[in-house]
Amino acid sequence: MAKAFANFTFPEESEGFDEIRFVWEKAERSRALLREWVLEQKKTQRVEDLEPSSWFKDRLAVWQKTLLDWKKRQNDSRGGARKSREKSASRRTGSYHVDEDMEEGEEKETAGDKAAEIDEDDLDVFGLADVNDIGNGPLYANFTYEDWTLLNLRYELHLLVHGFRHDLDDPDRQSFAKMHFLFYYNRYFHKTFNFKIFGVDSLEKVVVMIKE
Repeated sequence: MAKAFANFTFPEESEGFDEIRFVWEKAERSRALLREWVLEQKKTQRVEDLEPSSWFKDRLAVWQKTLLDWKKRQNDSRGGARKSREKSASRRTGSYHVDEDMEEGEEKETAGDKAAEIDEDDLDVFGLADVNDIGNGPLYANFTYEDWTLLNLRYELHLLVHGFRHDLDDPDRQSFAKMHFLFYYNRYFHKTFNFKIFGVDSLEKVVVMIKE
C-alpha cells in the first residue's frame, strides 16, 4: 500500500461504470475524506523506492570536490604562514635573506612590514565575496577536524532535503518526517548515520550543533 496510496482515486463514469453510488457520505465529502487520508499517509509513510537522481549526485560530487579543494588551500595557507614566521625570526636574529623563489621585481618584505590582522569573528560571512581569501588567507584557515565535520554534515542535510524534494516531485511532500531521517540518509549517501559520533542521541540535538 505504501507504494500505491498516493494514486488512490474514486471511480468515474468516464471509466465505463453504469452507476456510482456513495452510500455513507455524499460524493464531495467522500472525496474530501480520501484526500485527507492520502495527505496523512504522505506525512507518515516513507517512499521505499525513492532513489537519488543525477541532479543530487552531480551536486554531491561538486561539493565533495570543493571540500577537498578547501582543505588543500588550508594546508597551503598554513605552510605560507609558517614560512612567514620563519622569515620574521630570521630578521630578528639579523640573518634575514631574500627567498630564492621570490620572482624578480616582487616587493621585498622589510622588518617593519606586517600583514593586516583580520578577526574572523567580526566578519559577516554571508557578505564575503570569496571565502578563499578574506584578506589574510581563507576563512577556514583555522578549521579543525570538528569544524570540517560539522560543515560537511550541514551541507549533507541541506542537500538531502532538497534532493528529496526534487526527486519525489510531489508538492504535498516538501520534506519528510524525522523518524525517516536515517532511512533517507542511508538511501542518498549510502552510509549509516551514527549520532554517537557527535556525542548525542537524536536528530534534534545534531541540528542544534549546526544551526546558523
